[in-house]
Amino acid sequence: MPDGVTGNTLDFDSRKSRFEPWSGNKKSRFKSRDFIFKEESMAVKIFSGRATTYLAEKIAHAYGETLGTVNYQQFSDGEMSPIIGDSVRGHDVFIVQSTFAPADNFMELLLMIDAAKRASALNVNVLIPYFGYARQDRKDKPRVAIAAKLIANLLSAAGADRHSKQRPTCFSHRRGVAHARSIPASDRGR
Repeated sequence: MPDGVTGNTLDFDSRKSRFEPWSGNKKSRFKSRDFIFKEESMAVKIFSGRATTYLAEKIAHAYGETLGTVNYQQFSDGEMSPIIGDSVRGHDVFIVQSTFAPADNFMELLLMIDAAKRASALNVNVLIPYFGYARQDRKDKPRVAIAAKLIANLLSAAGADRHSKQRPTCFSHRRGVAHARSIPASDRGR
């Protein structure tokens, strides 16, 4: 029988069988002992709002990346406009920002999410170390607002694909919600 009929012939790439899936030229960014991560590494950009720069720098350092550049344009009436200084097209973007008072921190987060989405980021993930208005997560009296639900809806409307959460009832099921948990540095890579 000719080699082309058996299905075991080696085509173009002498290391692969004809019916074996082609993986391209993608190399794993992580060593084999790091079994937690997928073989194909994703392009990640990490940014910080002005409220949590120190934490974002620690996260970026632990991940092995540099913190992305964000420039701010401040207007005379107090408005601000965050400008993402790095290209995020096709990248998974992580934004670290707490939403404690003043409300400018929350507005800055919404504007950064929108800027990343408009710059063609693949996914926008938000890490909120302190979720402001989380105490207002249920209706315990008549005629009160559920602020946590409103903030969750605003994050989703701005374009956040994933965000940390306080209560499961605050976030709609249309978007993914990630549970953040700490991993001691001594346990990494095991």
